[in-house]
Amino acid sequence: NTSIGLHKPSGRYLLIEEARSGLDCHCACLDCGKPLVAVTKRSNTDHSIYFKHHVSPGEKHSCTFSGVSKESEMHLRLKKEISKSKQISVPEILITKSCPYPDYKYKQFVARRGGVMRFDSVIEEYSLGQYTPDLICEINGFRILVEVKVTHGVDAIKLARLKSNKEFCLELY
Repeated sequence: NTSIGLHKPSGRYLLIEEARSGLDCHCACLDCGKPLVAVTKRSNTDHSIYFKHHVSPGEKHSCTFSGVSKESEMHLRLKKEISKSKQISVPEILITKSCPYPDYKYKQFVARRGGVMRFDSVIEEYSLGQYTPDLICEINGFRILVEVKVTHGVDAIKLARLKSNKEFCLELY
C-alpha cells in the first residue's frame, strides 16, 4: 500500500487524501505504472486510507512500492505542509569570509537568526521560465525559492540559473 499515486488525467502526483474513492481516482502506481484503487471508505472508523493495486481475478501482481513512491510522497507531503502552514524552521545562517592577508581573519556575522520563517504567500511548482522551483514563497514582497531535497538536490544547471537570475533559494533536506 502507498499514500501517493500518479493522477493520469492531469499527470500530477496525488495524495490519498485528495483522491476519489475506488478506481474513480484514475491513478497509477509510480513504480510499475499499473492502475491503483483508492481505499478511502470503510465501515470501520479506525482505518487508514491508502492506494492499492487494482488486480483482476486470477492476475498476480508483485510491485513492492520501491523508493520512487516513498521519496515522492515525502517530497509532496513536505511541499503541501509548507503551503498550508506558510512557514518553515531555519537554522541560524553565519557568514564567514576569507581574508587575503596572512594571519588575519574577518569576523563572522549572523545573516539570519534561526527560528521560524513565516511567509505571506506560497505557490507550488510555478514555472519561472528556465526552471520550476518546488515552492515560491514571499515575505513582504521579497521572493524566496524553496527546493525540497529527499534524494537529489539542486543540480549544477539549476544552481547556475538561480545565480544568473540573482534568486534567493533555500534547499530543505
